[in-house]
Amino acid sequence: MDSCQIPSVSYSELLHDDEDTRKAAGLELVKSLDEYGACRLRDHGIAQDIIDNCFGKLTMGDR
Repeated sequence: MDSCQIPSVSYSELLHDDEDTRKAAGLELVKSLDEYGACRLRDHGIAQDIIDNCFGKLTMGDR
């Protein structure tokens, strides 16, 4: 992984039925937050157009 790239964590794995899968995802989340102070959340089910709209509104407010 590139040192400038923020790691991503799967939201669906955090909620998975399998305990080992949940635990592994939780450890990824903790590691990302510990090392980078942030993470990208994937597999969350939020449509990309909604995300784009939110970011568009944020950047328009900064002008």
